[in-house]
Amino acid sequence: MSGGTDGRAYGVGMTARVGGRNAAISWIVGLLCAAVVGGLIWLSLPAGPGMLALIGQLLGGHGG
Repeated sequence: MSGGTDGRAYGVGMTARVGGRNAAISWIVGLLCAAVVGGLIWLSLPAGPGMLALIGQLLGGHGG
């Protein structure tokens, strides 16, 4: 006896699909979401050096 539970209760061999959803549409939406996140990261790249300078000042860098 294994404690009264079977492997299916913990998702063994199951996928994370929601009933009634099309797998192709899920892939398209997933790729679009990844593209949006990538675009936001691309737009935030110019702020990198300024953020590094600010963090350096906050951590006790040269106070000038």
